[in-house]
Amino acid sequence: MNYRSIHYLRAVAALMVVFCHIEIPLARLGYQGIWPGFLEGGVDIFFVISGFVIFLSIQSKSVSVFEFYKRRILRIVPLYWIITTFLVLVAAFAPQFLKSVRFDTLHIAASYAFLPYPSPADGLLYPILVPGWTLNYEMLFYAAFGLSLLGPPRWRIMAISGMLMCLPLLGMLFQPASPGLNFLTSTILLEFLFGVMIAWLLCNRSGSRTGGAALLLFGVLLFVAAPVIAQHVPLQRFVLLGVPAGMIVAGALLVEKAITLPAWRLPKLLGDSSYSLYLTHGIVLSAIGQLWLRLPFGNGGFSLAAFSVLALLSSVLGGVVIYRLIDEPLQKRFRAGGKNNRPIEQAIAAR
Repeated sequence: MNYRSIHYLRAVAALMVVFCHIEIPLARLGYQGIWPGFLEGGVDIFFVISGFVIFLSIQSKSVSVFEFYKRRILRIVPLYWIITTFLVLVAAFAPQFLKSVRFDTLHIAASYAFLPYPSPADGLLYPILVPGWTLNYEMLFYAAFGLSLLGPPRWRIMAISGMLMCLPLLGMLFQPASPGLNFLTSTILLEFLFGVMIAWLLCNRSGSRTGGAALLLFGVLLFVAAPVIAQHVPLQRFVLLGVPAGMIVAGALLVEKAITLPAWRLPKLLGDSSYSLYLTHGIVLSAIGQLWLRLPFGNGGFSLAAFSVLALLSSVLGGVVIYRLIDEPLQKRFRAGGKNNRPIEQAIAAR
């Protein structure tokens, strides 16, 4: 489970999402140019990685459904609830500081419960902590994967594959009018299956530096070309971004199986703090953007470039600080509390 390539890809995916969302405060500052749309594919890399890690970690182990759910909840929920609570308090007592959040009891309850619910601000199915929309899919994936643990390990790949294909298939067949049902039957769930299949296919396969590098490069090229392809061919996201994400993850793994990747400290730190960075970057970007509007820097090219650099560095710093001060101590405490189950915990602790 100590794949450095996966760890580094977490860092890359988180930075892609941050840089993608820098466009939002930039637009408020007057920027009207183009922005690399493929950067949103960082989310798709996260989904593929999640499928890979979860399946590989327990593919041949006898893990109870309760134990699996417990470990996933302890890894995902605490930090998400802490940051969500912070936003709820701000929305209740200082709403002028939030641009895209409105205080609504049902919306807040759904946010804590990882359920899709229309935001009162814009009607979109985003929780109060907007990046949490991906966690709604993560939780759905965990729910399905936990059910696959009820059977013997040799049938696990068939069980999880069937469930992850069944929901999107139902969505395509019945085209549900309900936004919630449409969300829960999205084809984006197939991206978790890509990760599962990569783990199943590559676990006993030798590496290939040339083949892996070619697959990785081709995946990156498809990512970069995705906005152009989308203008000419109406592809669903799991094809347009999910397939290249799968190619990038598989290619990186094949390379690492052929050669030993160096242990870089900064990418490791960013990989460790990727979850914290992903959850907090929107808050940091909003704060930096509002502060910049109050300063006499203007909206020229140099000013916007300086803002972009400051916003990126501030987001990374914020993510690392939250990881060091909150997320890492929490996870250490949970691991210490479950030391009797340490082999299982170590296997599935990584996001």
